[in-house]
Amino acid sequence: MAALNGRQVRQDADEAEAAEYWQGNSEGLVFTTAFGTPVNDRNMARSFRAIYHNAGVGKWDLHECRHTFATLALLAGVPIEQVSRMLGHSDIRVTADTYAHVIPRHLQGAVDALDAVLAG
Repeated sequence: MAALNGRQVRQDADEAEAAEYWQGNSEGLVFTTAFGTPVNDRNMARSFRAIYHNAGVGKWDLHECRHTFATLALLAGVPIEQVSRMLGHSDIRVTADTYAHVIPRHLQGAVDALDAVLAG
């Protein structure tokens, strides 16, 4: 929440600085340009490359981060319906097909927990 609140403060400052050049953010986007417009995909990728290069964490792309998020969310027990919605998949089957390799391990953990409860 602190990071999101900080981002809102930055966006409000961008709006004030842009003054009459502010184009608005009617879609409620968290990340916009300094003028309130959606961030261009190529510019985002270029900025992201600079971030991972400066951090020294190896080469990543935004799609890998998205995949990592979904995998970790499923392993943490977030319901697949919620993960699917957060990823913007048109159908839960897209999520289930893409992350099928994660779901059995997640379900095995649930089965083990239930077995422990029932075994006393």
